[in-house]
Amino acid sequence: NSIEHSFTITVQDMQAPSLICPANISVGTDTGICGAQVPYTLPIAIDNCAATVPVENSDAAQVPGSLFPVGTTTVQLNATDAAGNTGACSFAITVIDDEAPTITCPSDTAVSTEPGACGAHLDYALPIASDPCDGSVPVVAINSTPAPGSLFPTGTTAVQYHATDAAGNSSTCSFSVTVTDG
Repeated sequence: NSIEHSFTITVQDMQAPSLICPANISVGTDTGICGAQVPYTLPIAIDNCAATVPVENSDAAQVPGSLFPVGTTTVQLNATDAAGNTGACSFAITVIDDEAPTITCPSDTAVSTEPGACGAHLDYALPIASDPCDGSVPVVAINSTPAPGSLFPTGTTAVQYHATDAAGNSSTCSFSVTVTDG
């Protein structure tokens, strides 16, 4: 006597792919941009049922070589195998504003003394400073820089200005005013 039974064994893939993200990345800003294009290498995802599984970014704006803004951005990478199991990892890209503002001073100026004075009043345009991240940046006179419209004494006076952006990066510019007796 014999009895036959049949049954079905279903093996399910319940294991998510494994992937290891790159280490955290820290870079300075690209010149003239409030951010940086950051390349990185996508990891390879290993799966128990397939040799490799494609890795994708959860945000299409964060692919390798994308422009990342100043600050810290978390990049989330995912890999989904044929059974629908998803493995994930993340890492941080930090972009630091390390670019000093640009500051432009007026050109050197030469003038003659005013009648009856031992100097000359000179009106000049205040320097202009700008920064890729902060836009217009305020300028500050250094030491005893005479303000526009001040009386400049006979001789040469150095005029210096300083600008500092929100990240603490700074630049200076200078020009000279020469007053001759004549």
